Amino acid sequence: MMENAGRSLACVARLLLGGTAAGKRVLVLAGRGGNGGGGLVAARHLASDGAPELVVDALLGYGQTGPPQGGTARLIGWSEGRRVLALDVPSGLELRSGTLHEPHVHAEVTLTLALPKEGAAVPAARGSTGELLLADLAIPAAVYARLGLSFASPFADGSVVRLVS
Repeated sequence: MMENAGRSLACVARLLLGGTAAGKRVLVLAGRGGNGGGGLVAARHLASDGAPELVVDALLGYGQTGPPQGGTARLIGWSEGRRVLALDVPSGLELRSGTLHEPHVHAEVTLTLALPKEGAAVPAARGSTGELLLADLAIPAAVYARLGLSFASPFADGSVVRLVS
Protein backbone atom coordinates (compact mmCIF):
# COMPACT_ATOMS: atom_id res chain seq x y z
CA MET A 1 0.00 0.00 0.00
CA MET A 2 2.90 2.37 0.75
CA GLU A 3 4.28 1.79 -2.74
CA ASN A 4 0.91 2.65 -4.32
CA ALA A 5 0.52 5.73 -2.10
CA GLY A 6 4.04 6.97 -2.82
CA ARG A 7 3.80 6.38 -6.57
CA SER A 8 0.53 8.33 -6.72
CA LEU A 9 2.03 11.08 -4.55
CA ALA A 10 5.00 11.38 -6.94
CA CYS A 11 2.61 11.60 -9.92
CA VAL A 12 0.67 14.45 -8.30
CA ALA A 13 3.93 16.20 -7.36
CA ARG A 14 5.04 16.06 -11.00
CA LEU A 15 1.73 17.59 -12.09
CA LEU A 16 2.14 20.43 -9.58
CA LEU A 17 5.65 21.00 -10.95
CA GLY A 18 4.39 21.43 -14.50
CA GLY A 19 4.39 17.78 -15.57
CA THR A 20 7.91 16.74 -14.63
CA ALA A 21 10.24 16.74 -11.65
CA ALA A 22 13.31 16.91 -13.90
CA GLY A 23 15.44 19.85 -12.80
CA LYS A 24 12.99 20.68 -10.02
CA ARG A 25 13.62 20.58 -6.29
CA VAL A 26 11.32 18.73 -3.93
CA LEU A 27 11.68 18.31 -0.18
CA VAL A 28 9.81 15.40 1.41
CA LEU A 29 9.10 15.77 5.14
CA ALA A 30 8.63 12.15 6.23
CA GLY A 31 7.57 11.17 9.72
CA ARG A 32 7.40 7.76 11.34
CA GLY A 33 4.90 5.15 10.23
CA GLY A 34 3.00 4.50 7.05
CA ASN A 35 2.57 8.14 6.06
CA GLY A 36 6.33 8.69 6.23
CA GLY A 37 6.86 5.46 4.30
CA GLY A 38 4.63 6.73 1.50
CA GLY A 39 6.62 9.97 1.51
CA LEU A 40 9.90 8.07 1.19
CA VAL A 41 8.53 6.07 -1.74
CA ALA A 42 7.55 9.36 -3.42
CA ALA A 43 11.04 10.73 -2.76
CA ARG A 44 12.56 7.66 -4.40
CA HIS A 45 10.35 8.13 -7.46
CA LEU A 46 11.12 11.84 -7.70
CA ALA A 47 14.85 11.50 -6.95
CA SER A 48 15.29 15.26 -6.46
CA ASP A 49 17.23 17.22 -3.88
CA GLY A 50 18.09 20.79 -2.92
CA ALA A 51 16.03 23.81 -1.93
CA PRO A 52 12.32 23.01 -2.31
CA GLU A 53 10.08 24.28 -5.09
CA LEU A 54 7.54 21.86 -3.60
CA VAL A 55 7.30 20.48 -0.08
CA VAL A 56 5.66 17.09 0.43
CA ASP A 57 4.05 16.77 3.87
CA ALA A 58 4.24 13.14 5.00
CA LEU A 59 4.89 13.94 8.67
CA LEU A 60 1.71 12.86 10.42
CA GLY A 61 -1.02 10.60 9.18
CA TYR A 62 -4.60 9.55 9.63
CA GLY A 63 -4.29 8.73 13.34
CA GLN A 64 -2.74 12.00 14.53
CA THR A 65 -4.21 13.41 17.73
CA GLY A 66 -3.51 16.66 19.48
CA PRO A 67 -1.27 19.49 18.36
CA PRO A 68 2.04 18.64 16.64
CA GLN A 69 5.02 18.82 18.98
CA GLY A 70 8.80 19.33 18.88
CA GLY A 71 10.61 18.90 15.58
CA THR A 72 7.38 18.08 13.76
CA ALA A 73 5.89 21.42 14.83
CA ARG A 74 9.05 23.24 13.74
CA LEU A 75 8.96 21.60 10.28
CA ILE A 76 5.29 22.51 9.90
CA GLY A 77 6.14 26.12 10.78
CA TRP A 78 9.01 26.08 8.28
CA SER A 79 6.63 24.94 5.51
CA GLU A 80 4.43 28.02 5.97
CA GLY A 81 4.31 30.11 2.79
CA ARG A 82 5.72 27.33 0.61
CA ARG A 83 3.91 25.17 -1.96
CA VAL A 84 2.84 22.04 -0.08
CA LEU A 85 1.41 18.73 -1.24
CA ALA A 86 0.04 16.77 1.75
CA LEU A 87 -0.22 12.99 1.89
CA ASP A 88 -3.58 11.70 3.17
CA VAL A 89 -4.13 14.58 5.61
CA PRO A 90 -2.28 17.85 6.26
CA SER A 91 -0.18 17.55 9.41
CA GLY A 92 -2.01 19.25 12.26
CA LEU A 93 -5.51 18.30 11.07
CA GLU A 94 -7.04 15.71 13.38
CA LEU A 95 -9.44 13.75 11.20
CA ARG A 96 -11.41 11.98 13.91
CA SER A 97 -12.63 15.25 15.39
CA GLY A 98 -12.11 17.59 12.42
CA THR A 99 -9.97 19.79 14.70
CA LEU A 100 -7.36 21.98 13.05
CA HIS A 101 -4.50 22.29 15.55
CA GLU A 102 -1.71 24.85 15.70
CA PRO A 103 0.60 24.57 13.99
CA HIS A 104 -0.85 22.96 10.89
CA VAL A 105 0.12 22.61 7.26
CA HIS A 106 -1.57 24.77 4.63
CA ALA A 107 -1.55 22.46 1.63
CA GLU A 108 -2.15 23.50 -1.94
CA VAL A 109 -3.30 19.94 -2.63
CA THR A 110 -4.03 16.97 -0.35
CA LEU A 111 -3.82 13.48 -1.80
CA THR A 112 -5.97 11.35 0.48
CA LEU A 113 -5.78 7.57 0.30
CA ALA A 114 -8.30 4.78 -0.37
CA LEU A 115 -11.46 6.55 0.82
CA PRO A 116 -12.50 10.19 1.28
CA LYS A 117 -11.97 11.36 4.87
CA GLU A 118 -14.97 13.14 6.40
CA GLY A 119 -12.77 15.21 8.73
CA ALA A 120 -10.96 16.72 5.73
CA ALA A 121 -14.24 18.05 4.35
CA VAL A 122 -15.39 20.05 7.39
CA PRO A 123 -15.43 23.81 6.68
CA ALA A 124 -12.65 24.58 9.19
CA ALA A 125 -10.33 22.11 7.46
CA ARG A 126 -10.80 23.33 3.89
CA GLY A 127 -8.21 26.11 4.24
CA SER A 128 -5.68 23.49 5.28
CA THR A 129 -6.41 20.76 2.75
CA GLY A 130 -6.52 22.81 -0.44
CA GLU A 131 -7.70 20.79 -3.43
CA LEU A 132 -8.65 17.23 -2.43
CA LEU A 133 -7.59 14.28 -4.56
CA LEU A 134 -8.16 10.57 -3.88
CA ALA A 135 -5.59 7.86 -4.67
CA ASP A 136 -6.27 4.19 -5.28
CA LEU A 137 -4.36 1.83 -2.99
CA ALA A 138 -5.62 -1.27 -4.83
CA ILE A 139 -7.59 -2.49 -1.83
CA PRO A 140 -9.87 -5.33 -2.95
CA ALA A 141 -13.63 -4.70 -2.79
CA ALA A 142 -13.93 -7.70 -0.44
CA VAL A 143 -12.00 -5.78 2.23
CA TYR A 144 -14.51 -2.94 2.15
CA ALA A 145 -17.36 -5.44 2.26
CA ARG A 146 -15.85 -7.13 5.35
CA LEU A 147 -15.78 -3.73 7.04
CA GLY A 148 -19.46 -3.23 6.20
CA LEU A 149 -18.70 -0.44 3.71
CA SER A 150 -20.37 -0.20 0.35
CA PHE A 151 -17.73 1.06 -2.04
CA ALA A 152 -17.96 1.60 -5.76
CA SER A 153 -14.48 2.27 -7.12
CA PRO A 154 -14.10 5.69 -8.74
CA PHE A 155 -10.79 4.65 -10.32
CA ALA A 156 -11.96 3.32 -13.70
CA ASP A 157 -10.16 6.15 -15.52
CA GLY A 158 -6.99 6.35 -13.40
CA SER A 159 -5.42 5.82 -9.99
CA VAL A 160 -6.01 9.43 -8.84
CA VAL A 161 -9.35 11.25 -8.96
CA ARG A 162 -10.46 14.73 -7.92
CA LEU A 163 -12.93 14.87 -5.04
CA VAL A 164 -15.84 17.24 -5.48
CA SER A 165 -16.69 19.14 -2.32
